[in-house]
Amino acid sequence: CFIMTYRYGGAAMDWVEGLNQSVRYIEEHYADHIALEDLADAISISKSECCRCFRRTLQLTPIEYLMKYRIFKAANMIQSDDPAARSISDLAFAVGFNNASYFNKVFKQFLKCTPSEYRRNLKKDPTSSPFRMTSI
Repeated sequence: CFIMTYRYGGAAMDWVEGLNQSVRYIEEHYADHIALEDLADAISISKSECCRCFRRTLQLTPIEYLMKYRIFKAANMIQSDDPAARSISDLAFAVGFNNASYFNKVFKQFLKCTPSEYRRNLKKDPTSSPFRMTSI
């Protein structure tokens, strides 16, 4: 990743550092309600600039990144047999979704299976996980 310096509000900002701050904010608050405005405010830039930063570097919008992070956290909780992952509804709420049906849909979009199927597949073969939670 190369470093770009942007001017915003008269101050130069290292764009990579701004992105890192946004990602850290997501990692710390993923279970909470997060709006685009929250991310932009966290690094003192506009919402449109925040979107541009994510798109340029990650090819995702900030909200797409948030959804992806939540799903991978959920999968990690299933892998580690976290007590919060005992029921799919509890798991959905633990990672920031307020609707289990939508959580199932997004989970399947990213991991090509439902959370229940993911859990069953791991029980059959613990080495069959499609990923290891290291980073996104």
